[in-house]
Amino acid sequence: DVTFPAERPGHVVVHAGRTVLFDDGTGTVLSLDSSSVSAGPDAGHVRGLTASTPHHGVGVELSDGILLVSEGDTEQRSGVRALDADGHELASSTQCPGVHGEAVAANESVVFGCEDGALVWADGGFTKIASPDADGRLGTLVGSDASDVILADYTATERTLAEGTSLVALIDTRAATM
Repeated sequence: DVTFPAERPGHVVVHAGRTVLFDDGTGTVLSLDSSSVSAGPDAGHVRGLTASTPHHGVGVELSDGILLVSEGDTEQRSGVRALDADGHELASSTQCPGVHGEAVAANESVVFGCEDGALVWADGGFTKIASPDADGRLGTLVGSDASDVILADYTATERTLAEGTSLVALIDTRAATM
């Protein structure tokens, strides 16, 4: 019966032996060694920070200690920041309106879903991949360390939503295409 207190629990992301918890109510990001999760909030090897403002967010820690954290507020989410192991900003992008969800691909390329496409972290920087139409929103993404391609849900238009049509997107992180 292990719990991690949160005002409003949000995303949990496991990658490279780290588990990152995001508290939507406070903007607190907690990263800990995945093998010590069962020890609870007092586990060793815990890294914490607080996003600039609370929001429905997500974070993922890479094997080199870089922490990618969404940015936004209670009204909107706008992008992602990359922080080094000491919490200093390495890069940021505000080109991901409505940022939601993440997936890690080969070479630790990370894709975040946006209301108008995807935002990719690769080779130390962010790249925006626009949706092929004006309404293309990505939110749920699935990846594999063995592939450069991420699978994502794709909402093309209000009409397709009303019709219940299901579409998917394939994001190639190496070619930066969708």
